[in-house]
Amino acid sequence: MGSSPGSSFPQRLREALESSVHNTSTLGAKLGLSRQTISAYLTGARVPKEPTLRALAEVLRVSDQWLMGKDVPRARLDPADILAAPGLGTAPALQKKPLFSMQDPALPVPEFCPCDVTLLCPDDSMQNERLRKGDMLYIRLTPHIENDQLAAVQVGNTVLIRRWYRKGSAILLQSGHPAFPPLLFSGDERDGLRPIGIVTGFTARFD
Repeated sequence: MGSSPGSSFPQRLREALESSVHNTSTLGAKLGLSRQTISAYLTGARVPKEPTLRALAEVLRVSDQWLMGKDVPRARLDPADILAAPGLGTAPALQKKPLFSMQDPALPVPEFCPCDVTLLCPDDSMQNERLRKGDMLYIRLTPHIENDQLAAVQVGNTVLIRRWYRKGSAILLQSGHPAFPPLLFSGDERDGLRPIGIVTGFTARFD
């Protein structure tokens, strides 16, 4: 993520600070920064580097992407809260995976894969991605999903795996199987859509 905070950063920082338990002094002390530095961030006179921005977001309990001005939910993703979604499980501290899929020995599977949570693939909707029902999926939690990324999303009480596309103000979820039609969320319908994260890898089910 090489982009820098946009012009909305000072406004969002002020909003997050006002709704937190901190003031400029206590926030600065928490991060090892001076009160003057925090004030400069609030006025836009200074822009924090990425590690500092991430630290600000963590202390203020907001999404770092939201703090940067992105069109994502303000709330910071909490793994404990996410795990309430059906089918999600905790990620192993270090998940070692087989070198090859037994279904397709030509398809290498990474030995290690960064993830925050795991999910058993709920259906065969992404067969074109070589994902089958029962495969173990590895998911990195993030509310910021780019076009064409393979994402885990919660719709109502169901977790789906779909390709994510933004169409103006609407979100399109595209499957990889004709039996699973695309889903379009626009207007108030977006309130029922909760991005969970990006699928970073999988371990194939062994039959």
